[in-house]
Amino acid sequence: MEKDKTSYSLEEMQAAFLAGLCDGEACYSIERRRVRNKKGLIKEYFYPSVRLAMKSQQTIKTARKMTGFGKVYEQKHGMWLLYLYGDEAKVFFKRVKPYMVTKKAEAEMVLEFIENGNRENGREYFEKVRELKRIPQ
Repeated sequence: MEKDKTSYSLEEMQAAFLAGLCDGEACYSIERRRVRNKKGLIKEYFYPSVRLAMKSQQTIKTARKMTGFGKVYEQKHGMWLLYLYGDEAKVFFKRVKPYMVTKKAEAEMVLEFIENGNRENGREYFEKVRELKRIPQ
């Protein structure tokens, strides 16, 4: 049974708005960081992230206000970026996933990484998300 349109909370509507905005303008990923330790060996670490970028500073700042976290950066050519990573990305994905459409498979893979992976064994999930980005949705 479908929910009555008047019974959605403001929080649900904001989550749906963010999901729609991010379906069109964001990049969901598992980022890789390589660090050289004291012995000179390179270690890889993986972490989830969301990058929402556009020319509208007002929209980026509104999205930041709705999430309650993330960092806003001014970039080249008048672009603005809202960057969420780690635990912030985890909270974001869990909150907006029910409303995602276009990038839902990517978000589900990132959430699977968050729940099953860890910083050291994320290569498998890193590669899976990269592959999803190559497949037309």
